[in-house]
Amino acid sequence: MTTFTETNQMTGRTTHRLAPRGLLVAFLAGLALLVLAAGSARADFGLQPGSFTMTTANERAGAHSDLTTTFALNQVGPGTPDDNVKDLVVDLPPGVVGNPQAVPQCDIRRVQLSPPDSCPMSTAVGYANVEIASPGTGASSIQTALIYNIKPNKGQPAAFGFSVLVATVRLDASVRSGSDYGITVSAKNLTEQLYVLGGTVVFWGVPADNVGPGPFTDTNTARSFGGPSEELRRPFLSNATACNAAAATTTMSVASWQVPGSLLGQDALLAPFTHCDNVPFDPTMTVQPDSHDAGVPAGYTIDLNVPQNDSPNGLAEAHLKKAVVTLPPGVVVSASAADGQKACSDAGIGIGTDVAPSCPDASKIGTIKLETPVLPEPLVGSVYLGEQRPDQLLRLFLVAEGAGVTVKLPGIATPDPETGQLTVTFDNNPQLPFSQLHMVMDGGPQAALTNPTTCGTATTSYDLTSWATDTPVHGTDSFQITGNCDRAGQFTPGLETGLTNPTGGGSSPFTMRLTRPDGQQDLSGIEMSLPPGLVARVGDVPLCPEAQLATGTCDAASQVGTTTVGAGPGLNPVFIPQPGKAATAVYLGGPYKGAPFSLSIVVPAQAGPFDLGTVVVRAALFVDKDDAHVTVKADPLPTILKGIPLRLRDVRVALDRPGFMVTPTNCDPMAINARITSSSGTAVDLSNRFQAADCAALPFDPTMSATTRGKLTFKHGAELKAHIAARPGDANIRSVAVRLPRQLPSRLIPTINNACLMSQFLENYKGCPEQSYIGTTTAYTPILNQPLKGPAYIVAVPGEVPVIELKLFGQGDAAGVEVNLAGTVIIDSGGGRSKVTFSTVPDIPITGFDMELPTGPHSMLDAPSKDLCGGPITMDVSVIAQNGKRQDRTTPITVKDCPKVGKPKVVKATASRSGVRLRVQAPAAGLLNVSGNGLKPVRRRLDRKLVYVVTLPLSDAGKKALAKTGRLTTRPTLTFKPTNAPKTSTVRTSKLTIRSRAAR
Repeated sequence: MTTFTETNQMTGRTTHRLAPRGLLVAFLAGLALLVLAAGSARADFGLQPGSFTMTTANERAGAHSDLTTTFALNQVGPGTPDDNVKDLVVDLPPGVVGNPQAVPQCDIRRVQLSPPDSCPMSTAVGYANVEIASPGTGASSIQTALIYNIKPNKGQPAAFGFSVLVATVRLDASVRSGSDYGITVSAKNLTEQLYVLGGTVVFWGVPADNVGPGPFTDTNTARSFGGPSEELRRPFLSNATACNAAAATTTMSVASWQVPGSLLGQDALLAPFTHCDNVPFDPTMTVQPDSHDAGVPAGYTIDLNVPQNDSPNGLAEAHLKKAVVTLPPGVVVSASAADGQKACSDAGIGIGTDVAPSCPDASKIGTIKLETPVLPEPLVGSVYLGEQRPDQLLRLFLVAEGAGVTVKLPGIATPDPETGQLTVTFDNNPQLPFSQLHMVMDGGPQAALTNPTTCGTATTSYDLTSWATDTPVHGTDSFQITGNCDRAGQFTPGLETGLTNPTGGGSSPFTMRLTRPDGQQDLSGIEMSLPPGLVARVGDVPLCPEAQLATGTCDAASQVGTTTVGAGPGLNPVFIPQPGKAATAVYLGGPYKGAPFSLSIVVPAQAGPFDLGTVVVRAALFVDKDDAHVTVKADPLPTILKGIPLRLRDVRVALDRPGFMVTPTNCDPMAINARITSSSGTAVDLSNRFQAADCAALPFDPTMSATTRGKLTFKHGAELKAHIAARPGDANIRSVAVRLPRQLPSRLIPTINNACLMSQFLENYKGCPEQSYIGTTTAYTPILNQPLKGPAYIVAVPGEVPVIELKLFGQGDAAGVEVNLAGTVIIDSGGGRSKVTFSTVPDIPITGFDMELPTGPHSMLDAPSKDLCGGPITMDVSVIAQNGKRQDRTTPITVKDCPKVGKPKVVKATASRSGVRLRVQAPAAGLLNVSGNGLKPVRRRLDRKLVYVVTLPLSDAGKKALAKTGRLTTRPTLTFKPTNAPKTSTVRTSKLTIRSRAAR
């Protein structure tokens, strides 16, 4: 705003007035237009040095004071202007404002007419003394004219006019929207019929105070100057309300007809205004929502009222410089608003220019209406969301237009990073008067703001600072939240889990969906236990390094799934990822918080025009030691991000890497159990039914083998190495029972009688007595990239039979996979034959299992016979699958280190019409296979070193050959595999001829 000081040259009174921005510009323009050009073009055309001055009759800030401007043009000689003036432009200091609404308007066509057709005296706002030269004479005269408030053209805030001799001068006012919002007055294409040398222009602070006869007369009408009647006494011009230490700068620029494109300017200083402490400033503000329900998106109406003082004897209301509004706690940005939201770029809004904004419609978040006393109609426009900057997340643009005035106000909404409470700041606002700023933030499901989640009184506080002083006016306004009051204390989350294809023993994507009703406590934590058998093939996935897991920058090779997140209050939460935005990912990693594996759930927080960075939630994957079921313990879910409350409503995770998730082979009904916690600490236990399908169709055909050594000592006992192999695609093993042979009884002393106590084993198995360590075990599984290995111990349970405890470790000893297998040991009272049963094998794919019970001082097995090479040794094995199928087999135990076994010997071979009869000397126990041309093959197990009779009947082919030719020649082959030796030997008999009866 600009302050004018004027001296009434009729009454001698000095007054100070603060002119509205538009009016002030008009006044200055009027002053400039008084310099109408004449003369011939000169290189030194322009204002005489120091001739341009502007003074106010009263330097008090906000006073309604007359403003006087003087100027003089360069002259070629006395009474001869240097050039003809074409354009004249005056830039007033910001804050000096005139109010054209305080004075009636006159039609420009009446300005030059004689009474009673000329403009009424009530429309006069000042006068001009213009020095006019008489070409060729060197003489000049002072012409005096009233300045009238005229009707502006469409799109103009104000205009003024006066007549000098035959010329009518129009002064058009505009606001410098592209810079300091000061007023600029322009006179374009001035007449060349007047030869203006200079002049004085006075705008009255209170035109009615200039009523009465004066020393100046209108040379055309000889009527005295005067203003509006006393009853219409209203202030027209007002000083600025800012008291700067330095004088304000005003500028006058002129252009000639000879050089029309070049404006030559000169600055003048307006003395600093004083007594700013006395300028009134009494603003108030109200902030009210369109809904009083808790936790819902809502529109908000903000009314900022600045009462304007129109008393000619008082001071103008100070202009608003800075507004800081702190919304009530709980009134936060609604994440739902980001869905479909766009932002206006700096180029689109055009701050610093007076061009109309070109912001997308989707960037509008509200409307604005600005009522000002200096314009006939309010300025109207929109509230836009600005593009995010690195240091400014929430930027606002207020744009209001009308009457040729465009106001663009940039603002910042700063959310508290912990609570989301918003503080909105608009600083360095234009020095323009307004009586009310009415802003309506859009409501509905996509509203930018949301109500507090709890009921009660919500209070807005504000600090409004004027240009007059640095001391803000503090105030508050409150409203009540009265609806949905019970929801904030509730927490009833929902859980949905399942497999796309639950076929037992197969592979299927696993999905989880966690939901929360709107308005309830925020989701925070989740701990979920998967059913036994629902595991992942982590061995097929390269584990992401810890550094990348923490930042969510893993390679694609480590990705095992994706996630979808729904956030925000109301009916339409925003879902991430949005089309065109960065994708989410779930990566597999190694140890985390004591678990052998972990997940890194990565969500780029990108929605609408916002990018809040990348959210990484880690989840530890624990493997149960007894049944290998997996428990997922996620870190707390974020509830607020950069001050934006997320209000998570829908969290979905899909582990959909092909072949990653493995389904159980047990189709018994089970459950997925979860504990969900809220940000307030409320915990809810949820359970989803889970059941695999078609497990009975899975085959089950494991193979078993075992070895021992033939030469033993009583001191070191016996050894046993057992192996079970399963085929991929078979049902997993549920239990294994092995009945050891009588030749390998359990060793009571010193092993079993020195078993480790269960309490010690559970506390620290490494502290168990040395005698309780009996061997090692290895399990091979395709779900890991390395086998599980560990020790075997005999453990004593008070009052019960001893147990074999197997410790299986994988993925490293520290925070690796650990699986415990417990087997009971039952020893026959007579003969010491033992039966070991592992009844709870985890439902995981095991392709191979090795158990080694070595010899030694603490061997598990005794050696009552020092030589096991003499005959076959077998063990009875019963294996039950997870789908209930069972395999019972007697498995031979291969004895190593036995003496070399010779070949079988055919003692006698005879042929008859029915076949061949052999007497065979067996070198040891073993398996004998005999076959020959035209004979049925025979397989015979030989129990010991004896002579055995083996009969080979004719085969169907042999019978046909014999019937056809009457004879059949054959040479049987004997293949022998000793029971306790790995080498197989082959023997062939001499040729035998079988004749039919006819041939005989």
